[in-house]
Amino acid sequence: MADEVSFTGSEASSDGNPGSAASPNATSLLQQAEATFKALDGDGDGFVTRDELRASYKSLGLDLPEAALDQLMSADTNGDGRVDLEEWLRSVEPAPQPDGQEPPFLD
Repeated sequence: MADEVSFTGSEASSDGNPGSAASPNATSLLQQAEATFKALDGDGDGFVTRDELRASYKSLGLDLPEAALDQLMSADTNGDGRVDLEEWLRSVEPAPQPDGQEPPFLD
């Protein structure tokens, strides 16, 4: 599993530009989601597999039941047995705001 990640609030947004149109909270959520994905991607190939999820949680002393792994792997929307970063971000994207506007999480 990858090293622990810390956030200073000055990291660039997903498009590489600091201070993009996303709100600071949305940018922070995006950064945290990307960091979590990278930490779970044990071999660094850009995909998270069921085995990597199991190993990551096991390294934290947690033995996830198959139902929990199934829920995490439900982010695999293209059915290839792996979750890529886009699928991961879509799975953790905040729900639309009550005013009907989409949250500024993903562009």
